[in-house]
Amino acid sequence: MLLESIYRGSWHPIDQDMPQTEAYKAAFQRCDELLNTLSQSITPEQSEMLDALMEEKNLICSIECEQQFYFAFSAGMQLEREIQQLLGAENKRLLQNKITTEI
Repeated sequence: MLLESIYRGSWHPIDQDMPQTEAYKAAFQRCDELLNTLSQSITPEQSEMLDALMEEKNLICSIECEQQFYFAFSAGMQLEREIQQLLGAENKRLLQNKITTEI
């Protein structure tokens, strides 16, 4: 059950499923190739700077993804509330119509 997994801290959406599109695979491979090529043509000091840059970029990406997840989750919850309000109003209207037609 998802709710139980969330409660127990064993549900990690980031580990669930990575994109499998050809565009993603190609971009990932190209990035890896570029990084390897660049790493072979720079000094050890520059390599350390590149590693630090990549770590910071990964951190930025992770923070952005986390914020987007929060926003999407919040939007989903807001949508659920609005649907429940609409359904509640519709059910109330139907019930009132039923009562008035029975009288």
